[in-house]
Amino acid sequence: MEDDFSDLVGQELRLPETEFNPPTGHEIEGRVLKVLKATKRYPAGRLELSLLVDGRRQTFLWDQSLFKREWVVPPSAGASSTTPRRRAATAAAAAASGGTPRKTPPPQSCPPPPSRAALPHPCRPSTCAAPHSRAASPANGAAAPSHPTSAHASPATAPAAHTQVAPSTPAAHPPVSKLRGFANMVVLVVVALPALYFAHHLQHTCTQAERLRPFDMPGALRADWQRALLQLLEPSWWCALGQHPILAVNVVYFLNVNVLFWVLSLVQGSTWLIDPYWTIIPPMIGLFYKTHPASLFDPARSLVSMTLLFVWATRLTHSYFRREGWQLGAREDWRFTDMAAQIGRSWWWVSFFAAYLSQQVMLVGITLPLAAIHSSAASWDPVVDTLSAIAAAAGIALAFASDNQLRAFMLANEGRAAHGQKPVLVLDTGLFRYSRHPNYFGEQLWWWGLSGFALSVGQPWMMVGALLNSLSLVVVTYMVEARMMRRPERRAQFRAYQATTSPLVPWFKRTPKAVSKQE
Repeated sequence: MEDDFSDLVGQELRLPETEFNPPTGHEIEGRVLKVLKATKRYPAGRLELSLLVDGRRQTFLWDQSLFKREWVVPPSAGASSTTPRRRAATAAAAAASGGTPRKTPPPQSCPPPPSRAALPHPCRPSTCAAPHSRAASPANGAAAPSHPTSAHASPATAPAAHTQVAPSTPAAHPPVSKLRGFANMVVLVVVALPALYFAHHLQHTCTQAERLRPFDMPGALRADWQRALLQLLEPSWWCALGQHPILAVNVVYFLNVNVLFWVLSLVQGSTWLIDPYWTIIPPMIGLFYKTHPASLFDPARSLVSMTLLFVWATRLTHSYFRREGWQLGAREDWRFTDMAAQIGRSWWWVSFFAAYLSQQVMLVGITLPLAAIHSSAASWDPVVDTLSAIAAAAGIALAFASDNQLRAFMLANEGRAAHGQKPVLVLDTGLFRYSRHPNYFGEQLWWWGLSGFALSVGQPWMMVGALLNSLSLVVVTYMVEARMMRRPERRAQFRAYQATTSPLVPWFKRTPKAVSKQE
C-alpha cells in the first residue's frame, strides 16, 4: 500500500544532517521538530512537511523516496530532546503526583563512522562525524554545491563548494536501484531520438526542392492552432525549417528538451535529466551545424573547435558521473530543489521556465560560435584562431585541475571524519589559493576561447552567448557563496577567505581587511 504520510502529523522528527535534507536558511538538522502537516505534492511526488521551527510554522519539501521513517522519534526518545519548558512541566506534574521527575537520558551516542556504503547516522552534528553536503552542478557538475560542472544550473549540471565541511561522496548520494538506474539510462538515450531523427531526415530524406521551398512559420504564431499542428506533421515543413540552422536548433530544442524533458520531470518528480544533457547538447548542436547540407567551413578551424568541444564534454561528463557516485538520476541540481521549496505548489509549471526554457537561451547562445565556424570558409587566422584555441584549451585544463583539487580536498576531509578528526573548513591551497572559483574561471575561459573563432570569421555578434554565460555566473556565484555562509562554524573563516582571495580570476592574495564578526 502506498504511504500517504498522514500518520506523521503530531509526531516528532529528528532530522539527520545529510544531503537529503532540503536546503534552507534554518538550522534544522539534528533537531527534534514537531510535524504540523504532511502532504504529498506533485506527480511522482514530493513530501511537503510543515514543521514547528522556533515557534513558527515552516514548510519544507522532500523527495518521498528519500524520506526515512527512522527519522520519526518514538515518544520515549523524544522526551530527552524537548524544550526546557516542556521538561519543567513534566517535572512539576511528577512532583504534584508525589512521584519523582523522570531523568533526562544522556544524549544519543554515535556509532563508529559508517562505511562509504552506509548512510549517515541521524545524530546531532555536534556529536557525530562531519556531515555530508549536497553537491550541485550547471552546467551541472563538479563536486559540490558551489562547484557545478559549469557556471549554470545544471544543470550537471549542476555550481565551487570548496569550503564544504565534508565531501560529497558516492556513499552520501541517494541510492539508485538497478532497475531505476537502467530505466534512467533508457530515458537518457530515448529522449535524444527525436533530434537525431530530424538531423537524419534533413540530410538523407529531404529533397533539394523541399529544402529550398519558402519556410512558413507555424499557424500558431497567428493563433491558428489547427493549422500549426498540421504543419508540424508535414515532413516537408521540417525540410524547409532545416534551411535555417539556428532557427531549426531552437525549434527542435524547444520541443525535444523544453517540452519533453519538462513532461518527464513531472512524471518522475525530478529535473535530473537536464544535468547530464548539459554536456551532451553542445556536441549534438555542433555536429548538426557541421553536417548540415549547407555547411561551409575551414577544415582546420572545424577540426580544432570540434575536438576541443568533445574534450570539454568528456571532461564534464566524467565530472558529473563522479560527482553523482557513478549513478544516473540520483538527484537534481540543488538550485532547483531550492526553488521548488521556495515556490511550493506552483513549481510544476514554474520549472518549465526556470529549469528548461532559460537554459535554451544559455545553451543555444554559447554554441552560436559553432554555427559561425561552419558557415564560413575563411582560412585559419594565425593570430585570432591560434589565441582562441589556446584560451579554450587552457580553460578546459584549468577546470579539470580545479575539479581534481576540490575532489582531493573533499576526500581528505572524509578521511579525517572517519578517524574522528576535525575537517578543514576552507580549501585555500593550489588553484584555490588564487581564486575562490577557479573552476568557474576555467569554464568561462573555455567558452570565450570558443567564441574567439566567431570573431575570426567576422561574426562577433555570436559571442553574445558567452556574455550571457558570464553574466549568469554572477548570480550563480552569489547563490553558492550564500549557501556556504549558512553554517556558523565556517562563516567567519570563509569571510576571511573572501577578503583575501580573488572571486574568479586567479590572482595574488590581497592584504586582509577587517572581517565583520557580527552574526
